[in-house]
Amino acid sequence: MASTLYFFLISTSFTPTEKLSQIQLTFGDITKLVQSHVGRCYQWSMDELFPVFHYVVVRARIQHLGAEIHFIEDLIERHLENGQLGIMFTTLKACYYQILNEKVI
Repeated sequence: MASTLYFFLISTSFTPTEKLSQIQLTFGDITKLVQSHVGRCYQWSMDELFPVFHYVVVRARIQHLGAEIHFIEDLIERHLENGQLGIMFTTLKACYYQILNEKVI
């Protein structure tokens, strides 16, 4: 799955903007894949998108995901926090929070 590769490249990017671009590419790839099966007019809801994105985040196996998130959060240009990139970044933070608080039975 190319989206896992796109997301994995977040750890090799150097600036917060490049890291956000990798997140955007990941979302774009997931959307293209779903639209190829369901139809081009398909619109995601967060209830459908979150588990798929969560799967990609887990499969990417980024060792220091928390550090990557804090790096972006600390150095992001404030105008990028709003809009589509902001929502994507918030979704990543929610995935990370769920990974940290998940209890394995």
